[in-house]
Amino acid sequence: MIRTPGMKKLVAFIGFAVVVAGITIYLLPHGKGRIKLVGQGVSIKLRGSWGRTLALNSNSEAVEAFTGTYRPHSIKITVKEESGREFSIKTDGPWGELSKIEVKKNETTVIECGPPLTAEDKISAQGGIVSVGFSLIGKAREDYTRSISSLCEVTILDEQENVLSMGRSGSG
Repeated sequence: MIRTPGMKKLVAFIGFAVVVAGITIYLLPHGKGRIKLVGQGVSIKLRGSWGRTLALNSNSEAVEAFTGTYRPHSIKITVKEESGREFSIKTDGPWGELSKIEVKKNETTVIECGPPLTAEDKISAQGGIVSVGFSLIGKAREDYTRSISSLCEVTILDEQENVLSMGRSGSG
């Protein structure tokens, strides 16, 4: 195919037009809604389309957001003791019911996650080996297990509450 100077200009113009159209669509005012985070000591980072990010805190009011689908990037729970010491637990997923958070025009989307956390047991037996574990799950079925697995201590008791075995997670 032979390209003429006029054809090169046309290709360059089309490329430029596509870039301008993309920037225009990105910058055009879209519909907006609000997001409110409900929980105790919870903060969440969300990612939306076009790389938009939002940071929410359960102590804050609802935040204005562009309409569309958002997904969590991280969730953190912070508990402060009376002594002033703070403890935090964070999850990077799985997200449970928070996998897709839809913000609709002129509406407030409420996200409820975090405490109370529930320990769900995971017990399996294969041959003479019994594996005992658990998952730590928040209100929206978000999973905090990976962030605490190295801190867990397990004691296995028989029916008379005699200690059969004990150990720390990750100690093999």
